[in-house]
Order: sequence, then C-alpha cells, then structure tokens
Amino acid sequence: MHRWRCLAVSALACVAVLQVQAQAAEHQSFLPLRRLAATPVEAGDPAAAKALETVPPEWIITNESAPGILARTATPQREILFTTIRLAPVKFEEPLDMIANFCYFVKKSGALPHLLIFTTDILTWHRLHKLGFPAYLDRAFPARPEYIFGEASRPAGTHNRVFDVEKHWWGWKILEQDFFAVYMDADAVPLKDPFLAFQDNLYDVQGLSDWDVPRIPIQEDALVQSCELYYLVPDKAVASGTMLREHWHIPDKKVQLFSINPCQSTGLWYLRPTPPAGAFMLALVHRLIHPATWHQWDQTAWNEVILPFLWGTGDSEQLAYRILPNENYINVRAIPDREKAGLPLDIVILHSGGTHGRNKALAYAARGFWHPELGKALADVPGGKLAHTHAARPAWSHARPKPPGAEVPALQHLTDFQFTAVVAVTSALLTAGLMLAVFRVAGRGRAGRAARAGGAAPWGLKAGGEALSPHPRSGKGAADP
Repeated sequence: MHRWRCLAVSALACVAVLQVQAQAAEHQSFLPLRRLAATPVEAGDPAAAKALETVPPEWIITNESAPGILARTATPQREILFTTIRLAPVKFEEPLDMIANFCYFVKKSGALPHLLIFTTDILTWHRLHKLGFPAYLDRAFPARPEYIFGEASRPAGTHNRVFDVEKHWWGWKILEQDFFAVYMDADAVPLKDPFLAFQDNLYDVQGLSDWDVPRIPIQEDALVQSCELYYLVPDKAVASGTMLREHWHIPDKKVQLFSINPCQSTGLWYLRPTPPAGAFMLALVHRLIHPATWHQWDQTAWNEVILPFLWGTGDSEQLAYRILPNENYINVRAIPDREKAGLPLDIVILHSGGTHGRNKALAYAARGFWHPELGKALADVPGGKLAHTHAARPAWSHARPKPPGAEVPALQHLTDFQFTAVVAVTSALLTAGLMLAVFRVAGRGRAGRAARAGGAAPWGLKAGGEALSPHPRSGKGAADP
C-alpha cells in the first residue's frame, strides 16, 4: 500500500511543479514585465552593445528615469505630447520627412518643448537625434521577445508593429505618473495648441474618429449605421468566441457581423489621469500582449475594449469618453466632403488616416501643410538643434493634488531575473517538501514492517520509526539520546 502512497505523492509533486512552471510561462508571455536597460540581444551581441554605448545616458528612458524626464517635459498643467516610431533600416527617407513635418508643426504650435519621441531602435534614435528631434531610446517598454529578438518590426502572428503596442503602454505609463497624455502619430499635423482638448471638459478619454462622413453620426444612428471598418467574426482563441476585426483582414465576408463601435482612430487620443482612464489603458495593453489576442490590430482592439468601460458598476465609475468633433479634429481625406456639405472647419489637429504612403505628403502639400525641411535645416546649422535640452525644461512639482482613491491601476513590475528567481525558489521548495513527504511515507512503511517482523529497521530508522543521526566518524547510525 505504501508504494501506491509514494506514487500518489510523487504525482502530486510533479503536478504542482508543472503548474508553477506553466503559470510562470504564461506570466512571462503576456504580462508586462519591468524591462532592463539593455535587451538580451544587445547584451549578447558586441556590435549591438557597442551601438548602445553611443547613446548618451540622458537620452535613454528607463523605468527609473521616466518620472524625471516626464516632469521636465510636461507643461505647467502637467500635459505631455508624445509619439512612437521605428524607421526601417533602408528606404526610411519618406517616413523621416513625415516626422520632420510633424515636428515643424509641433514647434509652430508652441508644443515642441513638451514633445517626447520614443523609439526602441538604436538606429532610429541616431537618425532622429542627428536632426535635432527630441527622441529617447526606450528601455522602459517591455517588448515581447518576438519584437526584441526579431529584426522585423512586425513579427509573424500579429498585425501590430512594435511601436503600435509601445504607444498604448506609454499612454498607461504617463497616466500612472499622474500626467495628462496626448498621443499623435507622426503623420499628424497640429495647427493649433494640441492641448486644447483638455480645456473646459472633464472627459477621461477623447479621440479622433475614422468615420468617413462629413458629420459623425449621433449615438442612436450608430445602432444601425456602421463605419464599415470593423466587424465581429468567430475566433476560437478568445474566451467570448468572437473578436472584432478590420474588414481587410476578414477573408470570408460571410462570417462577419455588424458591430457597434466608435470607429476610433489610434492616431490621435487624449487621456486624463483618472482611475477609469487608467483601467481602460491597462486592459488595452493586456489585450495587445495576451497570447490569445495579440494578433488583434491595436486600433481594432481599442474599439472593442473600450465598450464595457462606458458603464459604471458598484465598484468602479464609468469612463467619460467622447469622439472629438470633426470640425476641429479631422482626417485630411474627409475635408472635401465636409467643405462640400457647407459644414464649418476650424482645424486644431489634422491626421492622414485612410491615406497611405506617398499620398499622405501629397495631401498635406496640396493644402500647404508640408514642411519637411525643418530637420534638414537644423542639421546643417551649427548649434541648430531644437530647444529640447534638459536644462531648458523646468521641473514641475505635483501642482494638481490627487483626489483620494485616484491612483491609476499598476502593472506587475518584476525584472526577468527576479521573476525567474521567484519561480525557481517556489519550484524547489515544492519539490523538496513533497519529496520529503514521499521519503517519510516510505520510511514509515518499511519501519512498520520491520517492527512487525522483529528485525532491524532499514533506511536509518529505529523500529519505532524515529530517525538515527549519522555518527560523526564511522558514518554508522547512532541512536539520538
């Protein structure tokens, strides 16, 4: 009988250890971890490590340096404008011109001292910094291994580039530090103060809509009218059994179902540091990095994840959310239809959603909004860098006190080494404890049989099952006093 007991206990030990290891693997695969200053690739590749050394430490943003950098960059009202980018190793000239055009209009609007450009790529950082743009090498965003180890910015299995996920993580991170966040894609054009949307309202989240119509439909009309970009489709990988997908990635149109969603663009959005906004951004980040849903495009995920946050519960307040008025915040391709309808235009932010490649620059140039020469001019003038030195940025204190209970939900921050150590110690303790139980059960069984037979007890046990201590010289068992 004792053999069956031993087998049972051993099986339980194996199951427990496997469960811990499985939970560890799941944790590592989709929960954001605290990123080290150098990725494993950079640490193991001498060329990459040498390239990292060429970036001055003050231009590397980490979890430790982020609070200070954000404070120096923010307006007196604690507002921060940011974007994320990664240039291709070759044929990067046109995207670089777009970034230069973006910075030109940010500077013209007076917001350049409050702009942060994040990139996870060292080569991209050098190209941007050479032109004088306020770029930081991002060593805080915890990119998935597929992004870190792969050379492609968009690995297999997902429609998201590394900076598509990075921007939402930084949206959450900026809220966590109690700042107002404005995100713009680098193909946007701010024609007025980009922080205007925070004035005279208390919305937690605001954003540009991609409804391709002169006037955005009212809420009741959205029950029967779709922007025709996103549809629900069956997806066995998701617990709900369905997922919102963009129409150009749905091969079988017969399975797509009508969906109610705000048709939000992730090319322009505003976040106020409140608990509902923080909870929404945290859920969005988890959606984009969870193994079952990381294949969902970030913009589609936004339009699906935001819906359950629009009503409150007994434990949490609802998210105050609005689509920005397209009189002031609009895609460039929607302007002709609005003008044709005789609707007013007073543009604050212009975006190029739905326009692709070289057509973005052509659309802006046709309306006089194309000035990519800023970076080239600054690069050719000694000392002509944009005014983004740390000394030029005043450090702001927490002028706006947090109301009670206004903390933004926090992610779990552990280094890879710390988490691995926790898992290893837990597994070792479980294994040691359960194996000890196995030996005790086995020993008692043998001791009992020996006692009944009247013989000596094996395995260093007395007939009554008590342990014998080893003799210090002979190594033979001597009974404890």
